[in-house]
Amino acid sequence: MNKTNSRDYPQKNPNGPVKKSLRYSFYDGAFYSVMFGFGDTYLNPYIVALKASAREIGLLTSIPSLLSSLTQHLAPGITSRLGRKKTFTTFVFLHAVMWIPIILIPYFFKTKAALWLIIFATFYNIFATMGTPAWASVMAQYIPEKSRGKYFAFRTKSLQYILLAASFTAGLILYFTGKATLRGFTYIFAVSCACRFASWYYLTKMYEPPLVKEQESGLTFREFILGDKAKSFRDFVMFSSLMSLSMYTAIPFFPVYILRELGYSYFTFVVINTAAPLFMLFTFSIWGRHADKFGNVRVIKLTGIMLSILPVLWLFSASKLFLFGINAFAGLVWAGYTLTTTNYIFESAPKQNRVKFVAFYTLINGIGLFLGPLAAGLIIPNLPHINGSKYLTMFLISGIARLLVWLAYAPRLKEIREVHAIGHKEFLFSVLGFKPMV
Repeated sequence: MNKTNSRDYPQKNPNGPVKKSLRYSFYDGAFYSVMFGFGDTYLNPYIVALKASAREIGLLTSIPSLLSSLTQHLAPGITSRLGRKKTFTTFVFLHAVMWIPIILIPYFFKTKAALWLIIFATFYNIFATMGTPAWASVMAQYIPEKSRGKYFAFRTKSLQYILLAASFTAGLILYFTGKATLRGFTYIFAVSCACRFASWYYLTKMYEPPLVKEQESGLTFREFILGDKAKSFRDFVMFSSLMSLSMYTAIPFFPVYILRELGYSYFTFVVINTAAPLFMLFTFSIWGRHADKFGNVRVIKLTGIMLSILPVLWLFSASKLFLFGINAFAGLVWAGYTLTTTNYIFESAPKQNRVKFVAFYTLINGIGLFLGPLAAGLIIPNLPHINGSKYLTMFLISGIARLLVWLAYAPRLKEIREVHAIGHKEFLFSVLGFKPMV
C-alpha cells in the first residue's frame, strides 16, 4: 500500500479516481447481486434437492461459517503484505472459481453429494469473507461519515432491485425445469459463476486511496475480548454475533419447512421468498435518513426487537398469503438492521485499525453463525411438534433466544457520533410516517 501523508478521505474530484471507483463498485455490486440471487439464495434448496438430512442442512450453514470466521485472523496480515486492493480482488477471483465444483456435484460427486456441497461451500465462504475487511476499509475512505447512511441506503436499495429480479428469475427456471430440478440448479449456478467473474473484473478497476499509517493500538484479540480499550465496539460485536446465533437456528430451515414439510412448489417458494427483498426496497431510504439524523444505534435497537417477533409468526398459519406477509414484514425489518449494523462498523472501527476490527467482527459473528445452525440441526430431531412440525418448535426457540439477546445487550449499545435526540415513541412514529422527521 502507499504510505503518504494524504488525508483519510481522498479528494472527490467529479472526474477523479474516487468518482470512477464508486461507479465500478456499483457495477461490482450489480453483478454480485445477480450472483447472490441466482446462487446463494438457492444453496439451501439445492441441498434439499440433494436429499440431505436436517443435520446436513444445518452443517451447510454452520461449518462454512465457522471455518471462514476462524481464518479471519489471517486477513490483516495478508492485507498488510499484499495491499487492500490486491487482497480483495484475489479472494473474489477464488470465490468465483468455487462455483465450478458446486455446479459439478450432481455429475461427478453423486456419492455423499450433500457432504461435497458442504466442503465446497466452506471454501466458497472462506474466500468470500477473507477480502471483506480490506474492501470495507477502502469503501470507508470513499464515503465521509455523515453521508454513509444516505449513500449505502441508495446503493443497497438499487442493488436490491437487481437481486430481487435475479432471485425471481432463478426460481422460475427451477419451476419450469420440473422433474429435472438438478439440471435447473446447473443453469442458475452457471449464471452465478459468470456474474462473480464480472464482479471481480470491475473490482480490479477500482482505485486504492492512500492510507495514513497512524500508530496502531497493537490490540490483540485477547485484549479485544477481555480489555476495556474497545468496549463499545465489543458490545456491538457481541450483540450482533449472539443475534446471528439466535437467528440462524431458524433461517436455514425455512426453505426446508416450505419445500419439504408444506410441500409447496419452487414457484410458491420463490414468491414467498421474494416478499422480503421486495419490501426492503421501499424502506432502505427511510432507514438511511433516520440513521443519519438520529443514529444507527436507534435503528438497531428498534429492528432488533422486531427480529424477535419474526420467527414466532410462522406458528400462526401455513397459508401462502400469510407467509408472504411475514416475509414482507421481515424485509422491512432486515432493511434497517443490515443497513445500520454495516454503518456502525464503519463509524465505530478506528480507521488505522479498521481491517483488524472488521476481522474481529467477522470472526466472532462467524462463530455465532456456526453454533446456531449446528445446534438446531442436532436438536430438531428431538423436539416436540407444534402444529405437526418440529421446525415450528425451533422457530419459537429462535424468537425467544433473540429476545433474550436484545434484553441483555441492546441497552449497552452507544452512539459514536453526535445525533439528534428523539423519544422512542416519536422515533417509531417518524419511521412509520405518522409524524414528520424533525
